[in-house]
Amino acid sequence: MKSHQEFSVAVLLTLVVSCDPAVAAPESEPAKPVAIAGQGEIRPEPLQRGELRGGEPVPRVPDWPGASTTTVDPSDLSAELQRALEAIPVPVLIPPTGPWRDALRLLPLAPRGYSLHTRKDRSKLILQASGVAKLHPGLTGERGTLPIRGGLGHLTQNEGIRSASWIERGVAYTADLECSDAQAPECSSDGEYLRLLDSLVFVATENGDAR
Repeated sequence: MKSHQEFSVAVLLTLVVSCDPAVAAPESEPAKPVAIAGQGEIRPEPLQRGELRGGEPVPRVPDWPGASTTTVDPSDLSAELQRALEAIPVPVLIPPTGPWRDALRLLPLAPRGYSLHTRKDRSKLILQASGVAKLHPGLTGERGTLPIRGGLGHLTQNEGIRSASWIERGVAYTADLECSDAQAPECSSDGEYLRLLDSLVFVATENGDAR
């Protein structure tokens, strides 16, 4: 039986590996950012020689939300959470308020991501974000068919854990919900879980953009 952490990492790797078509970085020209519909820009790093072979980590270029986007003021968060935010280079989604916020923990993840852990009663939510993609020549990624947070993604259930994965503002997100009480509102159906994800909001930076 796989642990929840192994399952979550596997889902995230599947998303970031499968969702991006290939791009090449010629030796004679500097690499340029590549815009992919619904995924923002992906910026290949210049290679020392040859073309992008496939599978190399490529940093994404986040599409930062502007001032018109509903955000959480970082000053409303604890000093510990604010310190974590300073080390996270991708847009950060968190619960807007209430018990999900009370138990919130953020952890920066190398090289470009973060992990969120929180709980409400007997339910536990773990969200991970990755600002790195792996491109494979000749592969066109499957974008998903289920509406998630205004885009398309995947929703699966394994050993009682609901797992959603999607691309938002150029960043790959996965969110896993562990339910010890199947009657809890967020655990009662896929629709209720998706409504929980829809309630997540970005954290604003000092200049009005979201981080």
